[in-house]
Amino acid sequence: MTRRGVHLAALRLVTFALVLAGLITLPNWPVAGAILLLAVLFYAFAPRPPRPDGALVYDRGSAVIGPDWMGLIFGAGLAAMPIWARTDMTGITLVHPMAWLVWPMALVVLSFTVIGWRHDSFIVVLTPDHMFVDTGLRQHRLRYDDITAVGPWKRQLPTWVRRLVPFLIATGNPTQAGAILLARGSNGIALERQGARSFVISADGFDRQAKEIMTVLVHHNVAVRRGLSYLLPRTRKE
Repeated sequence: MTRRGVHLAALRLVTFALVLAGLITLPNWPVAGAILLLAVLFYAFAPRPPRPDGALVYDRGSAVIGPDWMGLIFGAGLAAMPIWARTDMTGITLVHPMAWLVWPMALVVLSFTVIGWRHDSFIVVLTPDHMFVDTGLRQHRLRYDDITAVGPWKRQLPTWVRRLVPFLIATGNPTQAGAILLARGSNGIALERQGARSFVISADGFDRQAKEIMTVLVHHNVAVRRGLSYLLPRTRKE
């Protein structure tokens, strides 16, 4: 994981801990409200790693903040359920046995926050001879001369995630089930490279930036596969 990725992952980990702590204190609304407000303020104003000048990044609203908070709120809510339910039990049990069921589901829902982290970590810097990419996990320098073609890329939400919907509804979690139903697949571009795997860039919340990348690739005479006309420079489409 790159330094940028570690920084942004730690920011989300602390935010999740604060949201979970706030929810656990319910129904003590004054305390819960104060902790949840602190979580929002920390997420909004905590220092973030600097970006290079001219870096292309994902749109914060739709690609970062939305997925982040969908995972943080619903994931923390599921994680807190066994702790809320323990008040109905006797003895020294710290959590309700339902934890075996809902905590794995909380991890699944937190995948939305992972998506937000990936988008927040991802930056592209276009230079005269290569693209510098920081994915949060690794840094890449993709030379234009090594890119043989660029084509469309699509990925649907995994089937096993969709199959959680009836489970969530049956356990009284329609909001989380609705979040999964509303989630859609991803579209983007795949950079085909000589002697290496294709490098994929998701274009959801990155359309304008993807068009800039396509403009540079067309300038360097990279072959364009069918299905990417909506990202091509206007002069190329004409």
